[in-house]
Amino acid sequence: MKKLFRLLYSLLFVSCISENKPLEIETKNTIGIGILEINSHEPLPIYLSKTLDDVIDTITFDRVYLGKNSGSVEISSNVLKTKFKPYAISASSGTAESEGLINSGLASYGTTLKFTLIESNPKYFKVILNETTKEIGYIKPIKSIKKQYDYKSWKSYLQSAQMINLFNKDVLYDKLKGSKTIILDDHCAFKVIDVQNEWAEIKTVDYIVGSEKCTNIQGWIKWRNNDKITIKIILQIID
Repeated sequence: MKKLFRLLYSLLFVSCISENKPLEIETKNTIGIGILEINSHEPLPIYLSKTLDDVIDTITFDRVYLGKNSGSVEISSNVLKTKFKPYAISASSGTAESEGLINSGLASYGTTLKFTLIESNPKYFKVILNETTKEIGYIKPIKSIKKQYDYKSWKSYLQSAQMINLFNKDVLYDKLKGSKTIILDDHCAFKVIDVQNEWAEIKTVDYIVGSEKCTNIQGWIKWRNNDKITIKIILQIID
Protein backbone atom coordinates (compact mmCIF):
# COMPACT_ATOMS: atom_id res chain seq x y z
CA MET A 1 0.00 0.00 0.00
CA LYS A 2 2.85 2.39 0.87
CA LYS A 3 4.53 1.63 -2.46
CA LEU A 4 1.27 2.33 -4.29
CA PHE A 5 0.84 5.62 -2.42
CA ARG A 6 4.39 6.69 -3.26
CA LEU A 7 3.83 5.79 -6.92
CA LEU A 8 0.61 7.79 -7.11
CA TYR A 9 2.27 10.72 -5.35
CA SER A 10 5.22 10.68 -7.74
CA LEU A 11 2.93 10.56 -10.77
CA LEU A 12 0.92 13.49 -9.41
CA PHE A 13 4.14 15.40 -8.73
CA VAL A 14 5.40 14.85 -12.28
CA SER A 15 2.01 15.85 -13.64
CA CYS A 16 2.05 19.10 -11.66
CA ILE A 17 5.55 19.91 -12.90
CA SER A 18 4.49 19.36 -16.51
CA GLU A 19 1.41 21.54 -16.09
CA ASN A 20 3.39 24.42 -14.58
CA LYS A 21 6.20 24.50 -17.13
CA PRO A 22 6.00 27.59 -19.34
CA LEU A 23 5.11 26.95 -22.96
CA GLU A 24 7.38 27.97 -25.80
CA ILE A 25 6.32 31.07 -27.72
CA GLU A 26 6.67 31.15 -31.49
CA THR A 27 8.27 34.38 -32.67
CA LYS A 28 9.91 33.56 -36.01
CA ASN A 29 7.03 32.20 -38.10
CA THR A 30 3.68 32.70 -36.40
CA ILE A 31 1.70 32.20 -39.61
CA GLY A 32 3.23 28.77 -40.05
CA ILE A 33 3.33 26.53 -43.09
CA GLY A 34 -0.34 25.57 -43.18
CA ILE A 35 -3.24 24.08 -41.22
CA LEU A 36 -3.40 20.79 -39.31
CA GLU A 37 -6.92 19.40 -38.82
CA ILE A 38 -7.74 16.66 -36.32
CA ASN A 39 -10.13 14.04 -37.70
CA SER A 40 -10.25 11.56 -34.81
CA HIS A 41 -12.25 11.76 -31.57
CA GLU A 42 -9.58 9.90 -29.63
CA PRO A 43 -7.94 11.78 -26.71
CA LEU A 44 -5.20 14.02 -28.10
CA PRO A 45 -2.06 14.43 -25.95
CA ILE A 46 -0.23 17.75 -26.25
CA TYR A 47 3.49 17.51 -25.55
CA LEU A 48 5.76 20.16 -24.08
CA SER A 49 8.74 19.20 -26.22
CA LYS A 50 9.47 17.47 -29.50
CA THR A 51 12.04 15.25 -27.79
CA LEU A 52 10.58 14.64 -24.31
CA ASP A 53 7.43 12.75 -23.33
CA ASP A 54 6.05 15.41 -20.95
CA VAL A 55 2.33 15.74 -21.67
CA ILE A 56 1.13 19.23 -20.78
CA ASP A 57 -2.51 18.71 -21.71
CA THR A 58 -4.92 16.19 -23.18
CA ILE A 59 -7.66 17.37 -25.52
CA THR A 60 -10.80 15.26 -25.19
CA PHE A 61 -13.91 14.85 -27.31
CA ASP A 62 -16.86 14.43 -24.94
CA ARG A 63 -20.38 13.49 -25.96
CA VAL A 64 -23.18 15.47 -24.30
CA TYR A 65 -26.06 13.32 -23.02
CA LEU A 66 -28.35 15.87 -21.34
CA GLY A 67 -29.85 19.25 -22.18
CA LYS A 68 -30.47 21.06 -25.44
CA ASN A 69 -27.04 20.05 -26.79
CA SER A 70 -27.63 16.34 -26.20
CA GLY A 71 -25.87 14.25 -28.85
CA SER A 72 -23.26 16.92 -29.52
CA VAL A 73 -19.54 16.20 -29.19
CA GLU A 74 -17.69 18.98 -27.36
CA ILE A 75 -13.93 19.58 -27.38
CA SER A 76 -12.31 20.18 -24.00
CA SER A 77 -8.87 21.06 -22.68
CA ASN A 78 -8.11 19.51 -19.29
CA VAL A 79 -5.24 21.85 -18.33
CA LEU A 80 -5.01 24.90 -20.59
CA LYS A 81 -8.80 25.32 -20.53
CA THR A 82 -9.61 28.89 -21.68
CA LYS A 83 -5.98 29.40 -22.74
CA PHE A 84 -6.55 26.75 -25.42
CA LYS A 85 -7.27 28.92 -28.46
CA PRO A 86 -6.27 27.08 -31.64
CA TYR A 87 -6.92 28.27 -35.19
CA ALA A 88 -10.46 26.83 -35.16
CA ILE A 89 -12.47 24.88 -32.58
CA SER A 90 -16.18 24.03 -32.44
CA ALA A 91 -18.49 21.29 -31.21
CA SER A 92 -20.60 19.11 -33.48
CA SER A 93 -24.32 19.61 -33.92
CA GLY A 94 -26.54 17.94 -31.32
CA THR A 95 -29.36 15.51 -32.01
CA ALA A 96 -32.15 18.12 -32.11
CA GLU A 97 -30.13 20.57 -34.18
CA SER A 98 -29.06 17.84 -36.60
CA GLU A 99 -32.68 16.75 -37.10
CA GLY A 100 -33.71 20.36 -37.74
CA LEU A 101 -30.94 20.84 -40.30
CA ILE A 102 -31.79 17.60 -42.10
CA ASN A 103 -35.50 18.46 -42.18
CA SER A 104 -34.54 21.78 -43.78
CA GLY A 105 -32.55 20.02 -46.48
CA LEU A 106 -29.19 20.78 -44.88
CA ALA A 107 -26.55 18.52 -43.39
CA SER A 108 -25.51 18.16 -39.77
CA TYR A 109 -21.93 19.08 -38.94
CA GLY A 110 -19.12 17.44 -37.03
CA THR A 111 -16.46 18.75 -34.69
CA THR A 112 -13.79 21.16 -35.90
CA LEU A 113 -10.30 21.30 -34.43
CA LYS A 114 -7.58 23.00 -36.47
CA PHE A 115 -4.13 24.26 -35.58
CA THR A 116 -1.72 26.62 -37.28
CA LEU A 117 1.14 24.29 -38.18
CA ILE A 118 4.64 25.66 -37.65
CA GLU A 119 6.73 22.57 -38.37
CA SER A 120 6.05 19.04 -39.54
CA ASN A 121 8.03 15.81 -39.78
CA PRO A 122 7.20 12.10 -39.32
CA LYS A 123 7.76 12.29 -35.54
CA TYR A 124 5.80 15.39 -34.52
CA PHE A 125 3.75 18.43 -35.48
CA LYS A 126 4.67 21.78 -33.93
CA VAL A 127 1.43 23.75 -33.57
CA ILE A 128 0.15 26.99 -32.08
CA LEU A 129 -2.07 26.32 -29.05
CA ASN A 130 -3.06 29.94 -28.44
CA GLU A 131 -3.45 32.26 -31.44
CA THR A 132 -3.26 35.33 -29.19
CA THR A 133 -0.12 34.55 -27.20
CA LYS A 134 1.44 32.31 -29.91
CA GLU A 135 2.24 29.63 -27.31
CA ILE A 136 3.07 26.34 -28.97
CA GLY A 137 2.95 22.63 -28.24
CA TYR A 138 3.70 19.37 -30.01
CA ILE A 139 1.38 16.68 -31.35
CA LYS A 140 2.90 13.28 -31.98
CA PRO A 141 1.26 10.87 -34.45
CA ILE A 142 -0.43 7.81 -32.99
CA LYS A 143 0.22 4.90 -35.34
CA SER A 144 -2.84 2.94 -34.21
CA ILE A 145 -5.23 5.70 -35.37
CA LYS A 146 -5.72 5.89 -39.13
CA LYS A 147 -6.35 9.24 -40.82
CA GLN A 148 -6.04 11.05 -37.50
CA TYR A 149 -4.65 14.20 -39.08
CA ASP A 150 -5.15 16.17 -42.27
CA TYR A 151 -2.41 18.65 -43.18
CA LYS A 152 -2.82 21.28 -45.87
CA SER A 153 -0.27 23.86 -46.89
CA TRP A 154 -1.55 27.43 -46.99
CA LYS A 155 -1.69 27.19 -50.78
CA SER A 156 -3.81 24.04 -50.68
CA TYR A 157 -5.97 25.37 -47.84
CA LEU A 158 -6.77 28.64 -49.62
CA GLN A 159 -7.46 26.92 -52.93
CA SER A 160 -9.83 24.46 -51.22
CA ALA A 161 -11.91 27.27 -49.69
CA GLN A 162 -15.24 27.91 -51.39
CA MET A 163 -14.56 31.62 -51.22
CA ILE A 164 -12.71 34.41 -49.43
CA ASN A 165 -13.67 37.93 -48.37
CA LEU A 166 -11.46 40.88 -47.54
CA PHE A 167 -11.36 42.29 -44.02
CA ASN A 168 -10.92 45.76 -45.50
CA LYS A 169 -10.82 47.33 -48.94
CA ASP A 170 -7.67 46.24 -50.70
CA VAL A 171 -5.66 46.78 -53.88
CA LEU A 172 -5.92 44.44 -56.88
CA TYR A 173 -2.77 43.96 -58.96
CA ASP A 174 -2.80 42.97 -62.62
CA LYS A 175 -0.15 40.29 -62.08
CA LEU A 176 2.16 38.89 -59.42
CA LYS A 177 4.11 41.87 -58.03
CA GLY A 178 2.61 43.89 -60.87
CA SER A 179 0.80 47.22 -61.15
CA LYS A 180 -2.18 48.34 -59.08
CA THR A 181 -5.45 48.31 -60.99
CA ILE A 182 -8.51 48.90 -58.77
CA ILE A 183 -9.56 49.04 -55.13
CA LEU A 184 -11.60 45.98 -54.13
CA ASP A 185 -14.67 46.31 -51.91
CA ASP A 186 -14.68 44.20 -48.77
CA HIS A 187 -18.18 42.82 -49.53
CA CYS A 188 -17.02 41.04 -52.70
CA ALA A 189 -16.54 37.26 -52.72
CA PHE A 190 -13.58 35.65 -54.47
CA LYS A 191 -12.19 32.24 -55.31
CA VAL A 192 -8.45 31.65 -54.89
CA ILE A 193 -6.88 30.30 -58.08
CA ASP A 194 -3.19 30.30 -57.18
CA VAL A 195 -0.92 31.16 -54.25
CA GLN A 196 2.70 32.28 -54.42
CA ASN A 197 4.10 33.09 -50.97
CA GLU A 198 2.14 36.14 -49.70
CA TRP A 199 0.40 36.63 -53.06
CA ALA A 200 -2.91 35.05 -54.13
CA GLU A 201 -4.51 35.10 -57.55
CA ILE A 202 -8.27 35.57 -57.23
CA LYS A 203 -11.38 35.85 -59.35
CA THR A 204 -14.91 36.86 -58.42
CA VAL A 205 -17.52 34.36 -57.29
CA ASP A 206 -20.74 35.14 -59.14
CA TYR A 207 -23.19 32.90 -57.27
CA ILE A 208 -23.19 34.87 -54.00
CA VAL A 209 -26.17 37.17 -53.39
CA GLY A 210 -25.02 40.77 -53.07
CA SER A 211 -21.89 40.37 -55.17
CA GLU A 212 -23.49 41.48 -58.44
CA LYS A 213 -21.28 44.57 -58.53
CA CYS A 214 -18.14 42.46 -58.22
CA THR A 215 -18.27 40.58 -61.51
CA ASN A 216 -15.47 39.90 -63.98
CA ILE A 217 -12.66 40.76 -61.58
CA GLN A 218 -9.44 38.78 -61.69
CA GLY A 219 -5.95 39.59 -60.47
CA TRP A 220 -3.58 39.32 -57.53
CA ILE A 221 -3.81 40.44 -53.91
CA LYS A 222 -1.68 40.02 -50.82
CA TRP A 223 -3.50 37.48 -48.65
CA ARG A 224 -1.16 38.14 -45.73
CA ASN A 225 0.89 41.05 -44.47
CA ASN A 226 3.99 39.49 -42.94
CA ASP A 227 2.44 37.18 -40.31
CA LYS A 228 -1.05 38.69 -40.34
CA ILE A 229 -3.78 37.16 -42.52
CA THR A 230 -5.73 39.90 -44.31
CA ILE A 231 -8.60 37.81 -45.71
CA LYS A 232 -11.57 35.88 -44.34
CA ILE A 233 -11.38 32.23 -45.41
CA ILE A 234 -14.78 30.57 -45.90
CA LEU A 235 -14.45 26.83 -46.41
CA GLN A 236 -18.12 25.94 -46.71
CA ILE A 237 -21.26 27.86 -47.60
CA ILE A 238 -24.57 26.71 -46.11
CA ASP A 239 -27.38 27.37 -48.60
